[in-house]
Amino acid sequence: MTTECSQFVFGFHPQKRREIRAQFDGGAITSDGGGLLLREVEKRVGILRQFAACFTDYRNPDRLEHTVEEMVAQRVYGLALGYEDLNDHEELRNDPLLAVLVEKEDPGSQVLAGKSTLNRLELTKETASRKERYKKIVLDHGAVDRLLVDIFLEAHREAPEEIILDLANRVEYLLGLAKNERLKAEIAKEMEEAKAQYQQTGCATRLFKEFFYQTLKSWSRVRRVVAKAEHLEKGENPRFIVTSLSKEAWPAQALYEEHYCARGDMENRIKEQLMLFSDRTSTHYLRSNQLRLYFSSITYVLLQMLRRLGLAGTELAQAQCNTIRLKLLKIGALMRITVRKVWISLAGGYPYVTLFQQVHEKLCAVPVKY
Repeated sequence: MTTECSQFVFGFHPQKRREIRAQFDGGAITSDGGGLLLREVEKRVGILRQFAACFTDYRNPDRLEHTVEEMVAQRVYGLALGYEDLNDHEELRNDPLLAVLVEKEDPGSQVLAGKSTLNRLELTKETASRKERYKKIVLDHGAVDRLLVDIFLEAHREAPEEIILDLANRVEYLLGLAKNERLKAEIAKEMEEAKAQYQQTGCATRLFKEFFYQTLKSWSRVRRVVAKAEHLEKGENPRFIVTSLSKEAWPAQALYEEHYCARGDMENRIKEQLMLFSDRTSTHYLRSNQLRLYFSSITYVLLQMLRRLGLAGTELAQAQCNTIRLKLLKIGALMRITVRKVWISLAGGYPYVTLFQQVHEKLCAVPVKY
């Protein structure tokens, strides 16, 4: 059967004798039901409220349709839920669930800010004032930087009295080193031994060797190299690192397994910034691109707060933002808004109900502050 598509009805291949027809006529249905958990996090930490306070709004308060706090929340929740582009908000502005997250007074009838309004928020000049015709919301970059420092300090049980970045003294390094024939020749014996042990045991085997090495052209002197001679089911897996750290402080195996491999978690945190679209710095102005980076950073902080307050001890305790978004936030839901209540019927086929319940209980145990 040929798939038939029209403006209103989509035809799909039948399921045995049953025809399959689809229409966008479900009414107030959202795909982001799990966003309610982010709202609960915000009620407890107030990160969006604090971020919004870094803006100065020169608009006439009697003529406001969207407050700064609402627009900031709309952008941050949008990034957390996977909507990277301002153009997305031209349709998202009609999403009643997002209106609930943003705290619109009447989420059933009030639309959110469109792409043009949000774009003006990004493009306001540092020197803007009430005299401007459109772009009148000015961000204090210094205030955001201070906020991020405060967030960092609050993440510790006891804030340090002073943080010193000492570049005057020796700065150590530990870096991965691309393998080449000279390096592989240095560990040829260890690779043969690792292969022999693997053939005897059937288990992955790794041995370590350290030596001093200097490139033919680019290095000015010899440097300490630690090599991992490993044999896996798929075959040889040699790896090399170069470091200024001493053998006494860090023996070869501990240096590789405990120190170097620990970088993986740090790299995951960096990758998460890309999952939150920190690379979307495509405006023509440095200042507005910096604001986009701030939006991504605040979104990361909000999700990190969700990890800390709601995901600790669950299967997603160490999950990356993409996994949290997919398994916890992207939930289909049917909404019904009355004068007194907002009814949200989450998808009955959602596979992580127990996890959702755990996270909700953890968040409810934390006092509401905002």
